[in-house]
Amino acid sequence: MKNQYVKTAVMSAFLLSAVGFSGASSAHTVTSTLGSASATNVDVHHTTCFSWTVGVPAGSGEVLGAAARFVGKVQKTDSATNIVKISLGKYDLSGIGNAQSTTTAVGASSSFASLANGNGNYVFAITHSSAASNAYTATFHCEKTTKAGVVAAVGFGDHTGTGVAPINLASPYTTGGDSITIINQ
Repeated sequence: MKNQYVKTAVMSAFLLSAVGFSGASSAHTVTSTLGSASATNVDVHHTTCFSWTVGVPAGSGEVLGAAARFVGKVQKTDSATNIVKISLGKYDLSGIGNAQSTTTAVGASSSFASLANGNGNYVFAITHSSAASNAYTATFHCEKTTKAGVVAAVGFGDHTGTGVAPINLASPYTTGGDSITIINQ
């Protein structure tokens, strides 16, 4: 009786972990709320695009090699009638750039904004057009321009390394999460 219980428990744990680590690649998300104090409120988040290399296991749903672009979109999850916008920026020596995309409809996502600046440090900011509280989900990831070797639309390429290292940014293989919130208003 005891052995059957142990077998069932071990098998259940194995199956649950297999389900948790299977499936297609998924984007990284941040869910938050912009405050209503001002139309100039902003939430700013940081992440890093990096290369998984041979001998270092890629993250779940990610592939080896460098990122070609950083992409992000925002979904407004409240009933306010104003505009919510995601803006992307790169801020290191390997290149700079910015892009943005907006959404107004409740529950609708903006199109993907994209920066084709490869690996490096990126920020994405969420802003809104008036002093209304706005709940949102921002979706972002680093990706190649292809999916399984075929040219892919922006936002639908193979995912590469995305995340932050909490102590040593020179070693992204020990990521501390998908992103860090720098400013939260």
